[in-house]
Amino acid sequence: MKMFFKKLLAGFVIGVGAIIPGLSGGILAVSMGLYEPAVDAVANIFKTPKKSIGFLFPLAIGGAVGLVLFMFLLEWLLADFRTAVICVFLGLVAGSVPATIRECNAKGFKRYYPVFAVIGFVAAFGLIVGDLISQGGEVVARTITPLYAMLCGGILMVGVVVPGVSTSFILLNMGLYDNFLALFTSVPDHFMQAWRAGEGFFASIAAAFQDLPLMLCALLGMLIVAVPSVFLIKKLLERFHGPAYYLIFGILVATMVGCAMQEVMRLAADTTYVLTWWRVLVYAALLAGGFLLCLKIEKYMSFKEEQPHGADRPEPDTDV
Repeated sequence: MKMFFKKLLAGFVIGVGAIIPGLSGGILAVSMGLYEPAVDAVANIFKTPKKSIGFLFPLAIGGAVGLVLFMFLLEWLLADFRTAVICVFLGLVAGSVPATIRECNAKGFKRYYPVFAVIGFVAAFGLIVGDLISQGGEVVARTITPLYAMLCGGILMVGVVVPGVSTSFILLNMGLYDNFLALFTSVPDHFMQAWRAGEGFFASIAAAFQDLPLMLCALLGMLIVAVPSVFLIKKLLERFHGPAYYLIFGILVATMVGCAMQEVMRLAADTTYVLTWWRVLVYAALLAGGFLLCLKIEKYMSFKEEQPHGADRPEPDTDV
């Protein structure tokens, strides 16, 4: 029972990481020793369904709760305390770097591995810079259509399946993040508006879920991306563990740099914003706090388990 609640909490943390800009649910799973066992559980769910479902169930429940709860909280935080929140999130990402590096070298090190980190950084950073240049540093909000809802769901799932990829930042750069969150966070508002208009309980429920088709499209996008991604990641980690993690590390660093650049550009364009010494101190403290919090989470939640299907771990990398 203790392990069940521990995995429930771990799932909650991973779910929060999936929705928080700058953080990756996958990288938090890596730091807690849950990533590869979870990938194996999904890949072997038909081979050993009882063990796999027993392993994944508390993670899935915790992840769903964390995802939904922080959707509501983040809408308010990003509206009123955006820079402060970004600083905390950057600290959290920086705190996951030691665990990522340890995982990069968990099965041995070869001199060419860092090349993959450079490739990951250049590719991810190039996309971020290209997006900023194309929009002049401004993020244009896009209306959520069924296709965009599926795309958002799929992108969000990539952040859970692929460690180090903050898909929330991708959604922010695409101008989809705020409106995608609103699909879920506006449910209580729709209900209250309908209730105050005297439409009755069931009519209010119907009004609350007026965006249900778009929500289902997002869920479909998650499922479409999750299944093939898990099998692909499993094969890559088994065959190219070191290069794959170094590539992820490069993407992680690029995401951090891109996030900081975007926020600096946003503040520079705000003529009403004044950077005072006390704000610098607060932002520095929030960065440090996020870093220490991530290390604390990793220390408390860290545990290594047998893979659910009882298979041996892959052999060390062979040459690419």
